[in-house]
Amino acid sequence: MLFAVSLLLDPKNPSTVSYASQNFYDQAVVHYLPLVLRHPNRLRHVQAYLMMSMHSLFSPSTEQISLMTSAAMRYCVVSKFHLVESEPEPQTAAAQVDIQMRRRAFWAAYSFDRLACGVLGIPYSIPDDSVTVPLFEDLDDELLVEDPIQYREPLVFTTVSWALHRERLFLIQSEILNVTSRSDFSPDSESFTIWRASVLSKLENWRLKLSKASTSEGRHPVDERLILITYNLSLLLLHKPTKANVCGQTGDWALRASLQIIMIFRKFQSGKKIPHPWLGLINQFSVGITMLYCLWATPPQSRSEAYNSKNIFQAVRCCSNNLAVFAERWEQARDLVDVFELLATEVPLVEDIPANDNHNPRPVKRIRVEIADEILGKLPNVQSVVLNGDTYRMIKEMISDDLPTHVDDQKTPATEAGRGLENSINNRSMLTGHVLPNEPNSSPEYPLFGSYVPEVQSVPHWENISLQSFKFPGNVQGYEPL
Repeated sequence: MLFAVSLLLDPKNPSTVSYASQNFYDQAVVHYLPLVLRHPNRLRHVQAYLMMSMHSLFSPSTEQISLMTSAAMRYCVVSKFHLVESEPEPQTAAAQVDIQMRRRAFWAAYSFDRLACGVLGIPYSIPDDSVTVPLFEDLDDELLVEDPIQYREPLVFTTVSWALHRERLFLIQSEILNVTSRSDFSPDSESFTIWRASVLSKLENWRLKLSKASTSEGRHPVDERLILITYNLSLLLLHKPTKANVCGQTGDWALRASLQIIMIFRKFQSGKKIPHPWLGLINQFSVGITMLYCLWATPPQSRSEAYNSKNIFQAVRCCSNNLAVFAERWEQARDLVDVFELLATEVPLVEDIPANDNHNPRPVKRIRVEIADEILGKLPNVQSVVLNGDTYRMIKEMISDDLPTHVDDQKTPATEAGRGLENSINNRSMLTGHVLPNEPNSSPEYPLFGSYVPEVQSVPHWENISLQSFKFPGNVQGYEPL
């Protein structure tokens, strides 16, 4: 199984290596997996499921990825790896090693589960409030066998420091999706706006620690820019554009995050520095559709500086190239490339602001009927691959509706909720508890200051925060677009 996975992790290997990888995988499953599962140690079972989950990420089957990542997480739950009270007593060196290995296995399964569910837009295998086990210690492997374990100073970076930092970002992403995936989710509510500001503070805290780690003398095997793809993805999950909220911070940040994700990914893909997992294809397609949707839904008079024509054209070209590389490896990706290309040729990338009438119709009223019909014919296959409901919604709106022409004085419900943020923050009585007070017939209230990240138990000085204090933080310092 190790051979099967390692062959897929090297992006410089030719696509034909996937056949050798699959052969190794089949032999491992048929001849060795039954022996592993008969072993009395549950940790060995979880590790086997993790290896199969890793291999599934490179399989051109969305269903296989979903099933395997979920199976690894479920087996951890059955084995009670998610409960700190189920751990052995740390009385011996062997028990301490066992505890750390259990935690590493659980949080690896957690990462796979959150990654797959976040990209595909499907429910998690286990909610965060059911997890009591803490993160694993920031220790090199050789220190795990010491008796007693020698814990290092917090500022000393090890071979697992980056994995821990990445895990904390998964925790923040999980909090985001736990709220935005609720059936009663309402982006127009005031409590969502306040909660989103608290999450942005957590993300900023995480980003600042990333910068410190990248400039330290510690060992960091992953380029900071590559990890910032996931950081920008968090911003995108927090700012899902709709026709009601796109003419404001939500649309502006969604577009900026999309541009960064696409162009950074292209930088690494063209240099053959990253592998080609199936989820990478789905993510790039979904991000590309989000970018096109922002352009489609935002009339020229409401566009911010993020809609600069040079950046837009670069990002469209980069996304097209990213998807084309995946299509060369997998024929199943062809429809995704075609749908993106068709939409990119129809959606106006650059528009002039009307000289006199703010309500002047846009030059393109809607996507041509023949193009919409062609896209509609490919949608069943696209939906089976992508699964993500938000991506499907944006495509359907673009091929079915007229291009929005204006927003009445920019007074959408979401914008009005944003304008009320400062007053709500200054009202300290609203922030006395973990959950905002419920009122009859009000929109749903969302949790504030969740303790998902150990270092961020609260966000101080809320009375000093204003909506204007949040600037888009996802740009990579020193990064030159392609």
